[in-house]
Order: sequence, then structure tokens, then C-alpha cells
Amino acid sequence: MEEKQKNDSESEIPLVRFMIVSVLDEQFALLSSDILEIFVDAVVYDLPFVPPYIEGVINVHGNPYTALNPLAFFFNRDENVKGAKFLIFRHNAHFALHISTAETFIEIPESDFGKNGFFAENGKNETIKIDEKNIKIINPLHICEKLLFDLN
Repeated sequence: MEEKQKNDSESEIPLVRFMIVSVLDEQFALLSSDILEIFVDAVVYDLPFVPPYIEGVINVHGNPYTALNPLAFFFNRDENVKGAKFLIFRHNAHFALHISTAETFIEIPESDFGKNGFFAENGKNETIKIDEKNIKIINPLHICEKLLFDLN
């Protein structure tokens, strides 16, 4: 009986849960533990003199959050995201990522990632492969660092 329990615990592989979202024709993966909520029907108020990836500011339960366009942030694409859905992150980040659709959740074995964790040490985001497509993993800490650098 002890042998069976030992084999069961060895076969259990830790899984990491990601939320897959789309922004127009791009897909992104985010650790589900990084997401606080999906905020819908937000009104974006313009801000002057900010980088082009900042759409403005939204009011989330009485708190201001910087609204980011991920297409402009990651790919320098000058396209507006349709709709008013934003991902709100944990960690008091106070920025919101403009998305088109929250698509699904997936679980991936922890062992599929390198020894440096989910994100490369140089701040670049890594990807995960789903249905033969590489999907960019968004690291909210990388976004915070870029925001601080660009706005200071």
C-alpha cells in the first residue's frame, strides 16, 4: 500500500494555471494568480503627454488605474482595442490591460518551464505553446518597470 501511495505522489505533476486573452488578432497568456478581476464597461479618460501605449486612466472602484494598450506596448502597433474590458492585476500595480476577450484557462505542467522560472532574467517575456501557436506570457512586473522608466 505504501508503494502505491509513493507512485501516486510521484506521478502528480504541479500545474500552473494561465488565463488566455485576446486583443484583436493577438493572444496573450497571464498567470491566473496575477489577475484580480476583469473590469467591464470602463470609461477611459485621456491623459496628455504620455507614451502612445497608455490609453488614459480608468476609474476602478474609486481608484485610478492606467489603461494600457498591449498591442502598442509589446508590438508598437497603432491600433485601438475595441470594447471596454480591462484586466486588473494584483500587487497594487494600478494599471489595467485593455483586452478584447477573456478566452479560457489552461493548466500547464510546471516542468515545462526553464530553471529561471516563467520569465527570462532579462525582463523579456517568454511564450507558451498552445495548439502549435506560441502565445506571449505577460509579466506584470515587466510592465510596471517599463511604466516607471517611461514616466520618470
